[in-house]
Amino acid sequence: MKNILDELAIKYNTDKSSKSHNYTKIYDKYLNSIREQKLNILEIGVLNGSSLNMWSEYFPNSQIYGLDINPDCKKYEKDNIKVIIGSQDDEEFLQKNIKPIKFDLIIDDGSHLSRHQIKSFINLFESLNSDSYYIIEDTCCSYWSSHEGGFKKENTAIEYFKDKVDDVNFFGFKGDLYDRKREYITSLKKDLTFFEKNINSIHFYNSVIIIEKV
Repeated sequence: MKNILDELAIKYNTDKSSKSHNYTKIYDKYLNSIREQKLNILEIGVLNGSSLNMWSEYFPNSQIYGLDINPDCKKYEKDNIKVIIGSQDDEEFLQKNIKPIKFDLIIDDGSHLSRHQIKSFINLFESLNSDSYYIIEDTCCSYWSSHEGGFKKENTAIEYFKDKVDDVNFFGFKGDLYDRKREYITSLKKDLTFFEKNINSIHFYNSVIIIEKV
């Protein structure tokens, strides 16, 4: 089956294509059905602007936001692309400038440091609309000493999201009583954490984690 996203990734020479990381094969499963919708999309990490151009053409009716610490990245703004300058490691900045925007898709392709990936997720997952996705790329870096990682090392992004699997699964399933988890959680105790209430599923792929919001 034709993968339009991969064709665009190759066209704009992003490392998400089948010629490199092959993330587009994964993303096509989740995003193809919504590509004509009017969405707000954020990618953390702009670099040379190639991914923003890919998303811009793939989601022609959407507003694409890029976040980067490099002021030179403002030059990649055009049409439906807006670049915001700031750090994904700056909680105050994220809370003030990014979190108020309601997103339908967030992709973290930033520093790849686990502490940055975790901090960004904690601060920005709430800004996702329901039934939307938060994607973290290059999670293989959780195992690399060059990125403060290691095999089953505490405080890496991989270990953090392993723990979040409990938030997805401890509810059980009510079947005939509840059609959706969203309805189920409203019947439970009120002291559930935000993530227990709002993570619908977590998908682990090679170097990619996709978190679906309730």
